[in-house]
Amino acid sequence: MSVAGPSLKIVLDRDPIGKPYKPGDTISGQVCRTLTTIAPEANLTVTLQGRSTSKVSDTRVSLDCLGPPVSYVLLAGAPVHIPRSGEGGSWPFAITIPPLVSDIRSPSQKKRYPAPGGTAETPFPPPGTFRFNGESVWSGEGSEASIDYYVEARLDLIHQCNGRNVRDTLTAKATIDLRNVNLGPPITDFSMRTSMAQRIISTYRLIPGVGELSFSQNLRQSLNSSKVPRFTFKVILSLPSTLQVGNGNTIPISVTIVPNSQGTSEIVHGVPQEIFLKAFRLKVKASTTVRAERYSDTRTTPGRNVIPFGAVSSLGPQGRVISIVPGIETESTPLNIGEMLMVNTAQSNLHPDFLTYNISRTNSLRWELDGSVAGEDFSLGSSTSVKILPAPGEIAEPAGLEGLGVLAELEEIRQIVESGGEEPPGYSKVKDPPPAYNL
Repeated sequence: MSVAGPSLKIVLDRDPIGKPYKPGDTISGQVCRTLTTIAPEANLTVTLQGRSTSKVSDTRVSLDCLGPPVSYVLLAGAPVHIPRSGEGGSWPFAITIPPLVSDIRSPSQKKRYPAPGGTAETPFPPPGTFRFNGESVWSGEGSEASIDYYVEARLDLIHQCNGRNVRDTLTAKATIDLRNVNLGPPITDFSMRTSMAQRIISTYRLIPGVGELSFSQNLRQSLNSSKVPRFTFKVILSLPSTLQVGNGNTIPISVTIVPNSQGTSEIVHGVPQEIFLKAFRLKVKASTTVRAERYSDTRTTPGRNVIPFGAVSSLGPQGRVISIVPGIETESTPLNIGEMLMVNTAQSNLHPDFLTYNISRTNSLRWELDGSVAGEDFSLGSSTSVKILPAPGEIAEPAGLEGLGVLAELEEIRQIVESGGEEPPGYSKVKDPPPAYNL
């Protein structure tokens, strides 16, 4: 978006509403003026600005997230003559977005804001465009945060008036969207790890041939009597610890049932049991921490679904049941529900993790599984941290720096940052569960 008028405006060669820029890209365009102008001396500069702005309650700060701004001089003391008739004057420019920026915190800021690169000496990629509003609609308490980038033009027209130099200053801005990328093709290694939960099913129906229960049997079940047959098992889920924005590759989430023989009644040993999986839900919940001077505020969003909405219709009955024989089998064959439900992040509209001076974004993965055994329902769920990488892509070597290893340094620094950094804020449980996906 360009903020200006006929006095001065910026016209970018790329549509600002279209494809976003990424670190290493070159922003090109023209600074234009159509009004009649006669100035014996003029100075024109363009500057790429990046601001990380945060607000907690009534305290607001704005920090430079591109390092010291660099101005490009288009006119330096040159005359400008724009006649009444004509297309006006224009001056082309080209500015390269740095792939890495330096830590520019002051000594006092270092006490309050973390180093995005891990240390003050480590450069880091500029964070992508970001906007967050965590303020309460009713009280106004909470926090706001934004990361914005724009090209700013400044035109100084100097002319004589009553024997003195008079300076007229005109400015214009053109905002841009910046998107970070993860170098290379979409990842296929999601750094899978296991999440485990145990359940006990207590019912006479674990024994084949049991008909209508008597009054005493129903009473024992309701009192959870030790005389009621029990089947104890663990549900082990293989879940990703790394996701990637816009990645269409299927995430191989699997479910394995492991019987617990010691917690299972002897009468149930050797009796085949069927675990019927009814629904599986998977959401990414983002936590945003906003800092402003000595204040900070962390907010966790309700979350976004990772399972595509159209996946339910593609399931068949053969994928709903896991069979196991307690006391004989050690574990079931893993059921790949990731493939069944086509779990991917191609359309999940996620935002990657990032850390800048006064704003940080982390994510957690919330899963819930509903099932039944012998007519008895059970539900499991847990939350774990997950790292979200930027979308896959390439970054061009900045002009004049080809062959100097800037991209290799960028990838090395990204890996260092990803291996450390802040611990994700605690998971905040929401009252309303995410919608179920029926298996």
